[in-house]
Amino acid sequence: MSRVTLDVYSNLNLICGSQMRILCLHTVFAEFHRGDLPSAVVSLIDGSGNRKGYFQSQSEVVRELQLAKSYTLAYQLNRKEQPLIDINGLSSSKVPVVFGYGENTRDLLS
Repeated sequence: MSRVTLDVYSNLNLICGSQMRILCLHTVFAEFHRGDLPSAVVSLIDGSGNRKGYFQSQSEVVRELQLAKSYTLAYQLNRKEQPLIDINGLSSSKVPVVFGYGENTRDLLS
C-alpha cells in the first residue's frame, strides 16, 4: 500500500459509507493513480452518497461543479490526519458545528 493510501485510509473510511467502503477506496485510488480524475470524482461521490449512481442522481449543475474541482483530489488524497476532536475542542470552536444523531445519519456526517 502506498504512503498516500495509508495517510488517507481512515479519512476515506469516514467519507465512504459502509456498503461502498471497499469499492470507494480501491476505485478512487486506482482511477486517481491512472490520472482519470473525472472517474475518481464520480467514485468518491458515489461512496460519500453510500450508493453507486449517487453522483448521477445529483443535478447537472452540482455534477459540473464537482468535476470542475477534480484537481483538488490530489490535495484531498494527500492530506494528513487531523487531531482527534473531543468535547474540549468543540466547546472552544470558533466556527459553527453541526451534530448528526440517529440511524439515518450518513456515515459522512456521523
